Amino acid sequence: MKLGQKYNIIKNTLKTKGWKGFSNLVLTWPSLSIEPVNVSSRPIFVQIEPTIDCNLRCAACINPTLKRETRMLSLSKFKEIIRQLPYVQKISLVGAGEPLLNPEIFNIIEYAKSRGLTIGFATNATLIDDKIAQRIIHSGLDWLNISLDGATKGTYENIRKGADFDAVLKNIELLIRMKGKRNKPEISVWFLALKNNLDELPGLVLLVERLGISELFVQTVHNWGDPSLKNIDSQRIDDTARIKKVFSQAIALARKKQIKFEYVNVPDKGKTRFCKWPWKSCYITVDGYVTPCCLHGADPKVINFGNIFSESFEEIWNNKAYQDFRKKLKSDDVPSICVDCPSYYAKVEI
Repeated sequence: MKLGQKYNIIKNTLKTKGWKGFSNLVLTWPSLSIEPVNVSSRPIFVQIEPTIDCNLRCAACINPTLKRETRMLSLSKFKEIIRQLPYVQKISLVGAGEPLLNPEIFNIIEYAKSRGLTIGFATNATLIDDKIAQRIIHSGLDWLNISLDGATKGTYENIRKGADFDAVLKNIELLIRMKGKRNKPEISVWFLALKNNLDELPGLVLLVERLGISELFVQTVHNWGDPSLKNIDSQRIDDTARIKKVFSQAIALARKKQIKFEYVNVPDKGKTRFCKWPWKSCYITVDGYVTPCCLHGADPKVINFGNIFSESFEEIWNNKAYQDFRKKLKSDDVPSICVDCPSYYAKVEI
């Protein structure tokens, strides 16, 4: 982390959380280096699932196979979570569903902003209309990630089952037009790189430029800790040489077009473990289960350490199950859900 980033974190912590928050922050950085099984600091960032309901049936998503009851995170439940996380500063409202289906999503955002929190979410952009665009812009939302997994209609619609490519582009254009010159929310496009869409990445750079968006992020697919999801695993790109070639082309084009291009979850398995999630953060499901990370939080039946609505986060954060998980992650006997995780290793250098 750069010096300027650290300074901004310290400044914001003192402003929103006071000296107690600063003390927690001081404990956070050593925890990331030492990786104790019993963590003294508490998360300053969490990912909270607003719903598992979705209006699409995407080819590379776990959602269509989930056996979980469809629920929406209520404002009252969100407040209960925040009450138990006194040092949290940043919240990502991202899960296995579409946040805009939650009728209280903007009430949740507005409450978070009233508490001085930074907050954002990801959307498939299919539900954006004039009213929703206005709510997004005026809610105080800090960032919005738009999923766009293709530069052409055929490729996109083959992945995003149920979506209309042309309609989605119109929705994005509407949002960008309404935002105008406002600084927030920061809007970026997120591309899920698969075997059958990777070659469209350079074309997506041009599409992002045309839409008036200046940030493009790329990530690779994962199976959410469930190796039985063969349809997802079959779409994973294992050809590192191909990734480097296409990414290099996209990076060069993005630089020329002044588009910020970043990629995550593209692992270099020749490197050591990179993941620090169990020492800094967690993923909380819509029904309150505390899971280790964003990649393996979609199904608490696979792994969870307790439920924040039936026991306190203080009890959960350092309970035996959490400590055992941290201990195992540090060992050579890696937890089974981490074996194929694209965030386990540091990313490929391009």
